[in-house]
Amino acid sequence: MIHQLVVLGASGDLTGRYLPPAIARLLAAGALPDGLEVIGVDHANWDDQTFRRHAEARLERHARDVPPDVRRDPYVTR
Repeated sequence: MIHQLVVLGASGDLTGRYLPPAIARLLAAGALPDGLEVIGVDHANWDDQTFRRHAEARLERHARDVPPDVRRDPYVTR
């Protein structure tokens, strides 16, 4: 079973459009393993909060079909 997912180019446009929405949809469906860690790597010098705000904005724009509680806080283990 997968325990970690490393995302290269985590702040990039294609990542923001496709990967967080897909992960959020899987999370909402209960299809992710417990304790899955998603690790974002990028050249951007962002702290965790900056990246989370970026991811939330991308989810708001590209994953409107995902329940709002998942879009707002996709980092909580469910």
